[in-house]
Amino acid sequence: SYLSLLILVIFILLAYIKAPMILRFIWPAKPLRDQELYDKIDQLAHKHGIKYKHLLVWQTGGAKIANAGVSGLLPGSRSIFMTDYLLENFSHDEIETIIAHEFGHIKYRHLHVYLMFSLAYFLCYLLFYIHLGPFLEKFVGNGPIASATITISFFYLYFVLLFRYFSRKFERQADLYAVEITGKPVVFQEALWRLSEVN
Repeated sequence: SYLSLLILVIFILLAYIKAPMILRFIWPAKPLRDQELYDKIDQLAHKHGIKYKHLLVWQTGGAKIANAGVSGLLPGSRSIFMTDYLLENFSHDEIETIIAHEFGHIKYRHLHVYLMFSLAYFLCYLLFYIHLGPFLEKFVGNGPIASATITISFFYLYFVLLFRYFSRKFERQADLYAVEITGKPVVFQEALWRLSEVN
């Protein structure tokens, strides 16, 4: 029904807006205490008009996970995350370039695109089911298993193939932005190699 669809859309929207709070609940995070690194990142953000509220360190409980991320659509609640392992094992310059990559996602509004992509899933699925559903039912039938097969197939095409394509393009765009604003291509390249080895 329209009501259930509206509730689902509101739920997804809130999930994107409240993502920083949800992530902090799932994986405990503390404010970055390294003042030198904090100032370095904050100055870079200020220089390029990147807005966020918190710079946080995920507590991984000793897991060897080196990563960073950004969450939150609104600048007033947006958080930049990094893992404690990243903080302890990478240089300030390397961390700066990694965080600059996350700034790229903010600059190009990738989170907003991901939200639109998530919401558009329902409309696209509806169109898919209306126009291709009857054709596919000729091959798989019209029972619950057939319906589930059609739903799973569309989910795979939409999120695994199409979403992955755009996601990779966005990651490359954020990589180039990191190099552009830090002016440290060699440092960033080395950081990426180290991230791939650790993870």
